[in-house]
Amino acid sequence: MRILIGVIIVGFIMLAGVLSYQGYQQALTGGDDPLTTSYQFEKPRPIIDFVLTNQDDAPFTAKHLLGQWSLIFVGYTSCPDICPTTMAKLSSMYEQLNAIAPVQIIFLSVDPARDSIRKLQDYRNFFHPKIVAVTGEHAKLYPLTQSLGMVYAMTGTGADYQVDHSASLVLINPQGERVAVFKTMANTQGQGDMSSAQIIHDFRLLTKS
Repeated sequence: MRILIGVIIVGFIMLAGVLSYQGYQQALTGGDDPLTTSYQFEKPRPIIDFVLTNQDDAPFTAKHLLGQWSLIFVGYTSCPDICPTTMAKLSSMYEQLNAIAPVQIIFLSVDPARDSIRKLQDYRNFFHPKIVAVTGEHAKLYPLTQSLGMVYAMTGTGADYQVDHSASLVLINPQGERVAVFKTMANTQGQGDMSSAQIIHDFRLLTKS
């Protein structure tokens, strides 16, 4: 009996925590419609200054984040699964997102040894010609990804090494500050996923709050 009561109490505590979190996120977005796949920070978080190179072999700096919203995705062109899936999803909703608020989608390659400027350009063009693809030396990438709340690491040896990396999307406001992160949630197959509908729904709330 005591065990049953304990389980019930724990259940109520967990439910209260979920409801409290939803209420907190609703308060931040200013309405009763909760965020579905993202987390909004209580206050915007600054990111470090940086200088990278885009798919046109031109400098891409923190100044390019100003004046519009930005969605940043960390990956690499040789990625076999999550990168092409996410890029296809982002490219398919590019116009819908921009109809809500001006936003640039940025593919941040963390594999500079293999992702040449030409490869970045081809990869970007394959998905959407308006997506921005950038990269740089690891000495620049490591501190930037850390500032974005993302991580990556090389695994394996030889030419076929893999890159473990965050699968989230980081939302940057027009002031160049990190305001939210879109996180994958387990789908029916137990794999991390976030639907286009969820991203569009949360993007609308986050850009209006």
